[in-house]
Amino acid sequence: TGIALQKTAFQQPDLLPIYGSSEVLLEFDRFSESRIFRSYPTGFRPFEVAEQGATSLISAEALSGIGTGLRGKKVVLSFTPGIFFVPTITPDIYAGLYSRLHGNELIFSPDLSLDLKNMAARRMQKYPKSLEDDPVLHFAVDRLADGSPLAQALYYVSFPLGWAQTRVLELQDHWESLMFIWGQPDLQPDVKHEPKEIDWKTLAAQALQEQIPH
Repeated sequence: TGIALQKTAFQQPDLLPIYGSSEVLLEFDRFSESRIFRSYPTGFRPFEVAEQGATSLISAEALSGIGTGLRGKKVVLSFTPGIFFVPTITPDIYAGLYSRLHGNELIFSPDLSLDLKNMAARRMQKYPKSLEDDPVLHFAVDRLADGSPLAQALYYVSFPLGWAQTRVLELQDHWESLMFIWGQPDLQPDVKHEPKEIDWKTLAAQALQEQIPH
């Protein structure tokens, strides 16, 4: 999901952004958030930003572009058990999930602390192939991961160019989002407001009974 759509979602008072992996995409599961809250029963509906196999680094990159738009907003971060046992993913899987726009948003964000960007850069260094075609970002990531005073100074030197590059990528994302919407003339919003109380105790019991055989 591009930055344009994410920022728009955070501006909607009746949408709750949810970042995660495949567990967020289980629309066929009647106990999933997308099914339970589809018709705004309690006044909101989920906005899912998820990819199969995504980890915390992918979610951090996706969230970073929201910037100050996150302040005061509610957001759900979903983690499956596997991420705690296998904290890193293979380079091929990461490459399939990686977004150049999101990577630049994270490293060249003016809203994130230097310590946070240092930690992110050290994680991103584990996947060097994703940086090969982006020399400005590659340079900045290496300088941040180094952490020495000279390296940090060089990062700040590269920041204006990286910030400008990120704005160009954002414009491309906005244009592609617009073209996608224009290319869907029959697109109709699936918005049905059906307020009702949710019986969580009954839902939990039903879900448990369905899972016991598995």
